[in-house]
Amino acid sequence: MLICRKGEWRVESDGYVSSAELCGLEGLREVEASRARDAEYASACLAQRARALKRRAWRRGYDAGREAALHEFLAPSAAASFASRCLEERLAGVALEAIVEIVGELPAGMLLRNRLRRCIGASRTQQVLSVRVSADDCEETQRIVSALEHELDVPLFVVLADAGLPPHSLVIETERGVIDGSLTPQLRALERGMRDAIAAVLDEYRYIDGESAKKFAVVESGLRDVIDVLARPCEMQYGGDFK
Repeated sequence: MLICRKGEWRVESDGYVSSAELCGLEGLREVEASRARDAEYASACLAQRARALKRRAWRRGYDAGREAALHEFLAPSAAASFASRCLEERLAGVALEAIVEIVGELPAGMLLRNRLRRCIGASRTQQVLSVRVSADDCEETQRIVSALEHELDVPLFVVLADAGLPPHSLVIETERGVIDGSLTPQLRALERGMRDAIAAVLDEYRYIDGESAKKFAVVESGLRDVIDVLARPCEMQYGGDFK
């Protein structure tokens, strides 16, 4: 038996191999080389695909980690900042609405007229006997009452100067009692209303984490301090509370 080896190929024959057949066996080496090249190319493709998958997995993991870090460290601060802006806008709206309710959308020189109108509206079911104001405001009040009487075409009330009243006081005497239309009691009512409104608004933001709650506690304390300071000038100017 004649055995011929060509690389890893083994050819067995019971007889002699002709030269033509031997030349045909040369193609086995080319087939082997081609298969080796194909295997190398497939291996390179698999390695490249594996590297691409690793890069994509790393990128996805990096993006997911970054999003998690942003959510963990920045989201609470962003939520607190957004809530703070909303809180400022709402508190400003509360204050403006309350002030407009008290003094009206009028210039400073028209405040007394607006207060007289409010007192007239509050006393519609009662007979007004007189209006007492400070001596400094008596002349101005008489002019305003005269203008209101001309505007409403009805007699209103007598304006009396009371030396015991501080400036900017307004006391209406009716058959059923006295209505204090002074600005200070209205500011006190405004103060109470703003305190309640601030507390109600702040309570809506208690869902935020502990650190943000501490920040809002500081804001709440500051707002209340501001209200206290705004309420002091009248007391300091007139030596305490008055009715």
